Amino acid sequence: MYKGQNKKNKKKWFEDQSVGEVSHRNGRGKHTTRNVTLLPLCGGGYLADTPGFNKHKLLKVTKQKLPLCFPEIRKMVEGGKCKLKNCSHLGVQGCAVTGDWERYDYFLQLLEEIKIDEECQLKKYGTKREGGVSCHMGEKGVEQAKPRIDPKKYRRGSRKTMKQTMMKELED
Repeated sequence: MYKGQNKKNKKKWFEDQSVGEVSHRNGRGKHTTRNVTLLPLCGGGYLADTPGFNKHKLLKVTKQKLPLCFPEIRKMVEGGKCKLKNCSHLGVQGCAVTGDWERYDYFLQLLEEIKIDEECQLKKYGTKREGGVSCHMGEKGVEQAKPRIDPKKYRRGSRKTMKQTMMKELED
């Protein structure tokens, strides 16, 4: 964290940092920092300039599962108090969850991140649902979702069936 009394100097320091463009292909920034550098500070001490870190992703948490991760929501919904089916608990009329609890803003922020991530998944794998998604282990043990293709739609027929069909057409 970069702290200091003079806002002008902090702003200038951040403006002088080299920043790469954001890739249009994957929506991520290009790394400009390749190694750790210790920058001496005027008042003593050092500032460590490190390569960027990827943010932690909520891999298995969906919009429907997120409310279950908050004990506050579970307590409010307990006993079937929420009248809406498949409610996202955003304070809609008839919903038992109100926005007057301490971590509500954090809940909304996480919900927004999940929505954005799901939209990116749809763009990446296509908007057409073709039988769901299959999960495979990717690099470093991270689960990756791949679209499952409908086998009846794209599968080539067997040679035996094709030969029988062709023989039947020739007879007719």
